[in-house]
Amino acid sequence: MIQLNRLEAIALAVLALLAGITLGVPVGLWYGASHATAVGAAKLAELRRETAEASAAAVSAAAGKLALETARGDRLSAALSGAESHIDAISRQLINRVDHVTTVYREAPGAALKPIPQCVFTRGWLRDYNAAIGAAVPSAVEATGTLAQAPGAGIAAVGEDELAPAEIDAKSILTHQVEYGARNQKLEEQLNRLIDFNEGKDAQ
Repeated sequence: MIQLNRLEAIALAVLALLAGITLGVPVGLWYGASHATAVGAAKLAELRRETAEASAAAVSAAAGKLALETARGDRLSAALSGAESHIDAISRQLINRVDHVTTVYREAPGAALKPIPQCVFTRGWLRDYNAAIGAAVPSAVEATGTLAQAPGAGIAAVGEDELAPAEIDAKSILTHQVEYGARNQKLEEQLNRLIDFNEGKDAQ
């Protein structure tokens, strides 16, 4: 066996230490980098999984809410359709009664029926009637034709005699009021359903 003196033994120990440092550092760095990469990849995969699950949950919740809102809208629409049908039915009944209530009258119970006297309406009256409901007053040429927005023709235009008689009677006025009233009731029903939908209310 070779005997080493003290100086040689110290030298060998130093060499061994240097060799260990030289080889250990790269090995340690490689291990640390590999471990960090593995941990990072695992955390990234977990984050992707959580994000996918959250997205799927959000999509499912949104789809469920959309389905509920669509069903509520359908119920409100059905209620509106029912209300409009009821308005139409009442209007038909009233239209059918126009001749009955504008043609003859009786002065007392059991008295004989008499023709209703003709009521004269001026062109100025008809013009103001149209203005009250927002209907445009036509020109002098248009005033000689039929006006869809109001009962009858003969509307006084600017510069005409507003006290001249208009070509309307009680029948045409009542007919127009029934139709106009039905239109307004439908608009009110539509507005009410729209407000209900925006406020989150359901059909009654």
